[in-house]
Amino acid sequence: VCASPYDLLDTQYRMHPAISAFPSRRFYSSQVKDAPACAAICEPWYTAHPFLGPLTMVECEGAEEMDPRTRSLCNRAEARAIVDVLQCYRRLYGVDVARRCCVITFYAAQVNCIAALCGRSGLRDVAIHTVDSFQGSECDLVLVSLVRANPGLQIGFVREYRRINVCITRAKASLVLFGHTPTLHGPPGAQPADVSALVAHLHHLGLVFAAADPRRALEGQWTAQTRRPVRAPAPHPSPDPTPSPGP
Repeated sequence: VCASPYDLLDTQYRMHPAISAFPSRRFYSSQVKDAPACAAICEPWYTAHPFLGPLTMVECEGAEEMDPRTRSLCNRAEARAIVDVLQCYRRLYGVDVARRCCVITFYAAQVNCIAALCGRSGLRDVAIHTVDSFQGSECDLVLVSLVRANPGLQIGFVREYRRINVCITRAKASLVLFGHTPTLHGPPGAQPADVSALVAHLHHLGLVFAAADPRRALEGQWTAQTRRPVRAPAPHPSPDPTPSPGP
């Protein structure tokens, strides 16, 4: 991830304002504004199936696993939830997922895990990248697998604020994060402020959904009334402490 000096642009032309709000405040001291056209970005699933975006998180209960050969990590529960969401885009809304969707993640083993499951689910052409390889790119609908889920609250690469900034600023219309919020948020001080603040931001806005929600939608059983509430983590003393320096 590049750490070179940079010139800050004061207007962004890529993201729906719901996506840009957190990184603008957190990483750029609210100096980056949205171009007027960004507010006009609208997709039919925003209200019908709000777990599809423009900004949401899908809570996944599964644990991470280590590839014994490469020692990279994967999370099968997140991979399954990602396939369900891709199927929602395609089956419920006719989205050309090969053209409009991409998946990014922090670990090469998760790239392989998601690719294998997509291949078995008729989604072979969906682009899947690591966060580092996708830096500088963009896509209409971005699904981010955060992978880490463990009792020791270890989050590895996810700790690095530049990578977090990259992964949450690639989407134009919808950003869907997949993760285990008890690991990513943790008790006060357990995780870097940027990561815990992102999770707190999503919970505060009511944007964390159960992994069962997209499956219910595919089965024609999802309504706002059937949504299973996802418990928010205990609040930190400050939900959005001092912003990080820009990358």
